[in-house]
Amino acid sequence: PEAKVAAETTEVKPKATLTIKINDGAEYVNIRQEPTTNSSIIGSAKDGDTFELVSLDSGWYKVKLAEGSTGFISATYVVTEEIN
Repeated sequence: PEAKVAAETTEVKPKATLTIKINDGAEYVNIRQEPTTNSSIIGSAKDGDTFELVSLDSGWYKVKLAEGSTGFISATYVVTEEIN
């Protein structure tokens, strides 16, 4: 007998790209481990840097970092654009 494979449907959401926009004269913004200013700094982003959006959490964007981990950037410094 031939094995039947159930058709899998996966909903593909458009990826959103975040671009860092610094308007207060700072050279960079901190990337934090958790969505709070008291959290450990795990990196930094310069004006114009782009990141893939993972989620939004209380004014913080969770983004995918180059090495595959995630971090949080304050929404104050982010401009979003959807890419299909």
